[in-house]
Amino acid sequence: MRRALVVAALVSAPAAAAAEDLPTGRLSVLAGARNGTGGLAEELGVGWMVGIEAGYQPMAPTQRIGWGATWSTQFSWYGDGSARVADQLAMVEMDLGLRARVVMGARRRLVLHVGGGGALLRLNEPVVRDGARDQVGPWGSAGVEFRLASFIWGVSMRYATIVDGSGTIGLHLAIGTGS
Repeated sequence: MRRALVVAALVSAPAAAAAEDLPTGRLSVLAGARNGTGGLAEELGVGWMVGIEAGYQPMAPTQRIGWGATWSTQFSWYGDGSARVADQLAMVEMDLGLRARVVMGARRRLVLHVGGGGALLRLNEPVVRDGARDQVGPWGSAGVEFRLASFIWGVSMRYATIVDGSGTIGLHLAIGTGS
């Protein structure tokens, strides 16, 4: 019996040592490309964005699925001709939401995530008929995060509505750190 316990402890020790705890908190820098969708596809066109994202996602070392909160501020600029008065259309987006994470693999280095929430947008020029430059709408995203070289890297697709189901879709790249 005693020998079986020692063997079980030795067999399970390498697996426990190989696992890496995911950070509870995360702070990342974002960059990416965006495009208008629906009725705003021509109005916005193709643009680029930079931003900052933070998240709090507590997970126990043995937990495979977890929930957390995420927040970001993003600055976007859309190409020539997208603005009526200025040279280009600019947008600031602040959002808050929830994110579900699924850990893949024994070493816990790859995480799939899906999230959504609400966003407040401010444009330098109106893109809707009523002339409002402030908009509130939902957003959703799906992607992966992984650890590499002491950083947390992420790639995600994100959709955010501006008005009547039209909005932006984009590919976001993130690099950050966590503790």
